[in-house]
Amino acid sequence: MTPLLTKLIVGSTISVSGKSLCIATAKVVLAPVLIGVVVNEKLPKVSRWVSRFTPFASVLLVSLICGGVVANNSAMMLGGAAGGATLAGAIPLPVLVLLSVLLTHSIGFAAGYSVPSLLRFSEKTSRTISIETGMQNSALAVVLAKSIGADPLSYLPGALSATVHSILGSALAAFWRIRENKLSED
Repeated sequence: MTPLLTKLIVGSTISVSGKSLCIATAKVVLAPVLIGVVVNEKLPKVSRWVSRFTPFASVLLVSLICGGVVANNSAMMLGGAAGGATLAGAIPLPVLVLLSVLLTHSIGFAAGYSVPSLLRFSEKTSRTISIETGMQNSALAVVLAKSIGADPLSYLPGALSATVHSILGSALAAFWRIRENKLSED
């Protein structure tokens, strides 16, 4: 759905190749999943061994992608030539982007927890849905924006989003773990 939605939403503003988006999505999402399924099925011992390192490798790769994007846009982030842009002359663009990213993920975490709780799902299910809702694959947004040849500034929200949802999600998981440990001690 990502290539189709991108074409529909942004296709009227900039030239977007649906084919390029599909190919980029397949490379970033489908190919790794397919390779993982095949390796897990045909070489389960190799899969178990590799799976010990993949969480760290994925964090490292996403950090490098996001760090590179932020570094490439550092002048704008620090208020340089491109950073002078403001919303209605009041809010600097970097602050606006960061606030929108924080708000998006905070709403995702809150709604992901609240809705299942209101529907009487278990605490574990509500927490899981909260994490899944609040943490979306923002690094994919960066890769797709790059694949369609968008302005490098357009990569910034995805990079900041990946960083923010990783921090918020980790903090939320730690909060729940600490709270659960305190409750079990009482």
